Amino acid sequence: GPKIDSGKYVTLNYTGSTFDGKVFDSNTDSTFRHFGPLSFTTAMREMIPGFDEGVQMLNKGAHAKIYVPSTLGYGANPNPASGLKPYENLVFEVKILDVQDKAPAPPKNNNSR
Repeated sequence: GPKIDSGKYVTLNYTGSTFDGKVFDSNTDSTFRHFGPLSFTTAMREMIPGFDEGVQMLNKGAHAKIYVPSTLGYGANPNPASGLKPYENLVFEVKILDVQDKAPAPPKNNNSR
């Protein structure tokens, strides 16, 4: 499939875990309360740097593991709710579902009077 370049709009599934296998986030496990594909524009600082950079090395349809050192992850200040320790290295298993040149336009509001 198409390569994911800087500025592309990507839709994917992911599971994030620590190097010892403890899952801390996923959009395919209802335990984490946000079920369904994740979409974002690459290189716009919407994600941690290591995740964003790793995704840009993939193509549509790719299934990969992205290893993220703490310096490109959450560093010294992870979200306390995540259960991550400061400077924890991470692994994200990702499946690229779609790649578009840009985010789709928001739907127009048809309720205007």
